[in-house]
Amino acid sequence: MLRFLAAIVAVLVLAPAATAAADARKPGEPVLLGIGEQHSSMFDDPLFGWLGMRTARIVVPWDVQRIPHDQRRVQEWLDKTRLLGVEPVVAFGRSWAADGHKRLPTLSEFRWAVKRFREQHWDVTHFIAWNEPNHPKQPTWKRPDMAARYYNMLRAECQKCTIAAGDVLDTPGMTRYVERYRRSLTSKARVWGMHNYGDAYGRKSTATRQLLRITKGELWLTETGGVIRRPQGRTGVPMRKLLRQAAGATRYVLNLAVSQPRITRVYLYQWAADDAAAWDSALIGDDRRLRPAFKVAARFLKRDVAHAPKR
Repeated sequence: MLRFLAAIVAVLVLAPAATAAADARKPGEPVLLGIGEQHSSMFDDPLFGWLGMRTARIVVPWDVQRIPHDQRRVQEWLDKTRLLGVEPVVAFGRSWAADGHKRLPTLSEFRWAVKRFREQHWDVTHFIAWNEPNHPKQPTWKRPDMAARYYNMLRAECQKCTIAAGDVLDTPGMTRYVERYRRSLTSKARVWGMHNYGDAYGRKSTATRQLLRITKGELWLTETGGVIRRPQGRTGVPMRKLLRQAAGATRYVLNLAVSQPRITRVYLYQWAADDAAAWDSALIGDDRRLRPAFKVAARFLKRDVAHAPKR
């Protein structure tokens, strides 16, 4: 019953957002700022509600419906978005099994998984067909045709949904991958997704402008921000400098988005740091302190950090 009521609340609250997603950003209309985060504990943080983000993104394995533990985790995450009136964006991606980076699902397998997911979460209307398909750790790395077919299938299964195509990482070969991807699309994509960490970190717009040039429609920066720590990243750099650089990267990418009318959404990644993880681009440190990048996001959302709730 609780989930049913939460779903009704979500439909009523999010219906205007779902309609608006089909239109390009009008002159003077603000960029929608959201957050990418895998852990549902973010929604329990009073700072999240205070900050005022109305949309959040989660990446789920394509075979999530076969794994009870993952189903429960995703269910909890989505239940909290429903109760808070936060619009969820669900990105499908590789299986989290040990050989997931090699396991390319057939179209029949992917269709089965999508149907089961939508039966359980019928009120979710915003999707990303495949997360970072051009990343070497994705089974779609050398198969842009299959990544595009997943988009085609998802579009056919939910014609009224908002679905982001591409969702590519700004690495060398990105434009070639997208061009091959486009050739396998059966309909024009109205929304494209991109992770432009390289542009954000390098304070440049090269890859972002390249993708804008070879596509049409809206562009969502579905994962971006300033990186503090990553696998095989820099060592010996003082934390204070890393935090300052991450804030600069966050500020740059938000300004870049504002300057490009076709960029309608930005999803920073991630909410809170985990000291044990190899990746850290969080707005809040593992010491629970607000990082400079959090303050950049707060200013963008017209929030005064001096009035932030105590944690």
